[in-house]
Amino acid sequence: MLEFNEEVEDHWFAMHHSYTSTKFGEIDLMSEGKFGQVRLNAYDMVVIGVEVGGGSIRIFDKNLQAKMFDILGFTKKEA
Repeated sequence: MLEFNEEVEDHWFAMHHSYTSTKFGEIDLMSEGKFGQVRLNAYDMVVIGVEVGGGSIRIFDKNLQAKMFDILGFTKKEA
């Protein structure tokens, strides 16, 4: 879900976008600061080896979304 950029000290980036939810049961990893271990709740549809579509389940909990924006370094105004 998140990737640490070593060139920008102490900064995490969203690997997909900042409003994709976590896999069920992995929110606790965020609370423990294990941001690099949290997986996205996203999917791809592949037919005969060709990606024909995809998407993700959005974050629908305002507290989780606020936490994600905080981890990514957004100010309240930017969020």
